Amino acid sequence: METQTAPARNWFKPSILILLVVLLLASLALVGIYLIKNANKEPKEKVLTGLTRDKITIGSSVIVLGVFPESAAETRDIDFNNNIFDGLTRVINGEVKGALATSWTNPDKTTWRFTLRKGVKFHNGDPFTAADLKFSIDQAIAKEWPDTSYLITIKSVEIVDNFTVDIKTASPDPVLLARLANVPIVSEKQYKSKKADEQAVGTGPYKFVSLDDKEGVLEANESWYLGTPKVKKVVYKFYPVDTTDEQMAQALRRDEVDLIVLQEEKVVNSLKNDFQVKSSTGLEIRILWLDAAREKSPYVDKVPNPLKNKLVRQAIYKAIDTNEIIKEQGISTEPPSQLVTEGVFGYNPNIKRPKKSLEEARNLMEQAGMTGGFSMTLDTPEGVVKTANAIAKNLKEININVKVNPITKDTGFGKVTSGDSSAFMLSYTADILDSGDVFADLLHTPTSNFGSSNFFSYSNSEIDKLAEEASSIFEPKKRLPKLQEAMVKAMEELPLIPLFQQKTFWVIRNNFDWTPTALGVISSNEISGREVTTK
Repeated sequence: METQTAPARNWFKPSILILLVVLLLASLALVGIYLIKNANKEPKEKVLTGLTRDKITIGSSVIVLGVFPESAAETRDIDFNNNIFDGLTRVINGEVKGALATSWTNPDKTTWRFTLRKGVKFHNGDPFTAADLKFSIDQAIAKEWPDTSYLITIKSVEIVDNFTVDIKTASPDPVLLARLANVPIVSEKQYKSKKADEQAVGTGPYKFVSLDDKEGVLEANESWYLGTPKVKKVVYKFYPVDTTDEQMAQALRRDEVDLIVLQEEKVVNSLKNDFQVKSSTGLEIRILWLDAAREKSPYVDKVPNPLKNKLVRQAIYKAIDTNEIIKEQGISTEPPSQLVTEGVFGYNPNIKRPKKSLEEARNLMEQAGMTGGFSMTLDTPEGVVKTANAIAKNLKEININVKVNPITKDTGFGKVTSGDSSAFMLSYTADILDSGDVFADLLHTPTSNFGSSNFFSYSNSEIDKLAEEASSIFEPKKRLPKLQEAMVKAMEELPLIPLFQQKTFWVIRNNFDWTPTALGVISSNEISGREVTTK
């Protein structure tokens, strides 16, 4: 039988062909729409942080003077030594947390009992015990090591056992935890036996390597109890004290340094495209200190001293145009409303800074019987003479003739703190993150326990009472209203007039991750590597 072959089927009928063409055109249209929608989109960035880095170089126009206790109470010295040494507590990312102490209680209002961290070793291998803590605090007080002001309330340190101590205070001190973050602990055994040119050892995140007038070098403590630092080596590179912000920026561009601190916004803006720029309004406030206490002030031409009259002090406050000074001089600052910045415990958000008002200022001078004005000398650091001259110009408008007297860093502080002044400009930093020190140290009538930095011996019974009450209250909710009430009173009395709060810019290379805090110090253990990828 003959087989018949079936005719070939036509798979490309016109209707199917049309359908395929339509589907192809639709697909092309979708692709086109997608391309158009995404044509101007930047690739997505993925930022990785917490990476390790071999080294970071920090540029500074202020040299580190020494390793604790042969150091100074200066910002760069504090930076450098905070990397080497630990205290009982440590400020981490702006918060006070346990360091060599793991916990604490208050058996009574003048006793702090600390449980110490076990298994910690100093950089030379000595084990840390309660004996090292007692030795460090006792020596700091007896030998007046740097920053002994933080220990002013301590009466004694008593060892309970190898890992328990009682710190007794002369009076209640609710902010002792924050103070102790600034008190380095050294090895008693090593310190007593070390040679004259040998450095003390600490337990901190970095070990000391070397220090001269060119650079300071630290290396990571791989066995640090809070975790191995991500950056293995830290170099502080020192530049001349008169180095400008632009010169420091050039050092960054030349790859000499990885992290710098700047003040001039114009220079900062020139770096934004190539580096990370971070800013913070720090804790430092520049203050006009007035002799509001003495009947006869050495550099005021009238007796009785008109600065004793709070109406005159209020007139001075009303006459100073801080916003105009900031604008004219292009300085990176902000006008504060009170004697501490917003991040400090006790800041009062209800206090607002008044605008300049010559009419109100002149009325206050008239009420004080000072329409004719007076003359005074204003002592001011050399670096802010221009600002002082602007203030003098403002006060001339209410008939206060101000002679600006530049003072040097070497001799000026001693001059003003000894009372050889009638008015001066100096900065104050609430470095324990609490406003209690403003009232207890700066404004309280000088006594054995209070007023250690009340240089003109100003006295106000209401501020004294509030300062003493706040100093004896440990519960934050009960303590806060006392501090805020004291701030209202201080801003009414104005023995200290807040002028400017410093704004600081930090410029860091893109392959590092770090967030500055209001304290303004560089804790190298908080720096890590950073990497940005696109997808």
